[in-house]
Amino acid sequence: MTGCQFAKLIAQKRERIVAAAFPGLTSEIDVSRLFETGTDTHLPVIALFTGIRTEAALIEQLSILARGSRWRITREHPAGLITDDAMIGVEWQIGNGCVSSVMGFAPFATMPVTRRAPYVCLAAWPGGHDNPHWTHYERDIVHFLDTDLTALQLTIPKYRSLTKLSRSTTEQLLTELGDDARYYRRVAFRLQGSVAESLRDVFVSR
Repeated sequence: MTGCQFAKLIAQKRERIVAAAFPGLTSEIDVSRLFETGTDTHLPVIALFTGIRTEAALIEQLSILARGSRWRITREHPAGLITDDAMIGVEWQIGNGCVSSVMGFAPFATMPVTRRAPYVCLAAWPGGHDNPHWTHYERDIVHFLDTDLTALQLTIPKYRSLTKLSRSTTEQLLTELGDDARYYRRVAFRLQGSVAESLRDVFVSR
């Protein structure tokens, strides 16, 4: 259901992604090791948590990650969004002076349409500002927009065309609920508001 045309192209070949599936709650060390592999191989990374089936289990996994020095779990308040849902950000310290804003996917009704998936996932670009076409980046944080797209061999016109199509497709997918992609720039998970209390001691301020 993703509207991102670049993600679809990257996913066409397994060698363009570093991915691993974890059957249960997973240590921070193991998840960070996967992300480090993405950094070392200069590839996007996806961690699939096939054993997480409830928001409570996801909260427990986020709490485990937060015990590691490279992870930050934040309470986000996107401008213009009025909701009682808990908007949760996830960041991973890359080691190059930047943090990666991690994208979340989950099979929960509270998640935006474009972030719903059969399994809970953490996906990220664990590199630098490596997309020469994206010049509006933030100095100390990277997003998927910063992904190195060299392997796709895109011309500038093709890049612009895919960008335009990505935006329009995403807008169409989110139209029914009156949602907006801009709310999720730093939001990994949108969960029921009641879970915020469970993460009260985990959240860190920016």
